[in-house]
Amino acid sequence: MDHKPGLLSRKWVRVLLYAVSALLLACGVFLLVREHVLLPDPDFVMPETPVPTPSPTPYVRPVPVRISFVEAKQSCEVFPGGVLENGQMEVIDRADAATWLENVSGSLRPAPGEEGNAIIAGHKSKDGVAGTFKVLWDAKAGDAVVIDYEDGTQGWFYIDSIDRYPYQEVPASVMSANAESPQLTLITCIGEWDSSGGTSSERLVAVCKPGLPA
Repeated sequence: MDHKPGLLSRKWVRVLLYAVSALLLACGVFLLVREHVLLPDPDFVMPETPVPTPSPTPYVRPVPVRISFVEAKQSCEVFPGGVLENGQMEVIDRADAATWLENVSGSLRPAPGEEGNAIIAGHKSKDGVAGTFKVLWDAKAGDAVVIDYEDGTQGWFYIDSIDRYPYQEVPASVMSANAESPQLTLITCIGEWDSSGGTSSERLVAVCKPGLPA
């Protein structure tokens, strides 16, 4: 059966109109969805997870409060001190205590474990009582010395050298704050009593280096 040309043309026009309408409807729906729904970004790159950086811990000066001589099984309290008017180191007036040279003329000196030379001194005896630091008379290289700090931590040191000097000829380096690496210098009296100077004739000096607990 033959189709009339006019009817065929109108049919395809309707099809085209339907297709255009459907396309416009789809575009409208897409625009509506895009306005209210966040579509995935094809160019999105996942950022790397940052590694948390710990906040710096404020430095706390290690304040020595006790010293222990491991091999001798002796210990005593440590108190801060300075220098007397005559230029000599101040040492607490007790046989069972020691003094850490904390400052000289307002200038802070190293604490045990800090960079430089930390100095702690104690009596060999006081008022007829043997002092704790008399243990240094029998000490030897390698002996352990433990410092307890105010914050509850500890520092371990080991005797590196022991020397004796006439009390008026102690090298300046012994009392200096400077050292190539952290060290602890322990000082006590030894030798005969020198009545002219009112003190023992010599000083025993033990230089200790920091180390790990044995």
